[in-house]
Amino acid sequence: MSFDQIAQRLMRGHSRFGVCNGTHRVYSLTLLIRLNQQHHILSTGVTQKVMSHLRQVRDRLVSSHFPDGHWPSNWSEGLNPNENSIDDADFKKVIATGHHLEWQAIAPQELQLDRKRIRKAARWLIHDVRTHDRSHVLRRFTFYSHVGSALAAWRGTTPYGFWRNHLAKQTDQASR
Repeated sequence: MSFDQIAQRLMRGHSRFGVCNGTHRVYSLTLLIRLNQQHHILSTGVTQKVMSHLRQVRDRLVSSHFPDGHWPSNWSEGLNPNENSIDDADFKKVIATGHHLEWQAIAPQELQLDRKRIRKAARWLIHDVRTHDRSHVLRRFTFYSHVGSALAAWRGTTPYGFWRNHLAKQTDQASR
């Protein structure tokens, strides 16, 4: 088994297939590209195919991005949301939006969406978390954990690192 084979397997089939509507495949391909930049684990041909694939994913995200900032579970179809809206449950929107922000946070600059679109998606996630009570979020923690992961990644940290820093600032402010 080689990294080329893994990349080719991840690109095989329609983008909607796989865990969390295919978003884990996209994240894994982006991670392989980043590792390849440091360790040259992919052949030149496969690197070009992966980059082309990820550009297509990025373009589908532009096409399927809802005006309020979220992505639908059928993002991979690249459909205009105004013409082809899907009535997803909130947690499915959280899955798609959180996962896409995660891979975008580690993507090379040429694969990233514009910052306005990223901020809009992040604001949508934050609003969604804030509008649900704690029990709702805890029942769907697996999905909501990607919110913290995505937002922390864009800040160059981890959820734990962000929380630890937040607590330290609160303790410092309280001691003043």
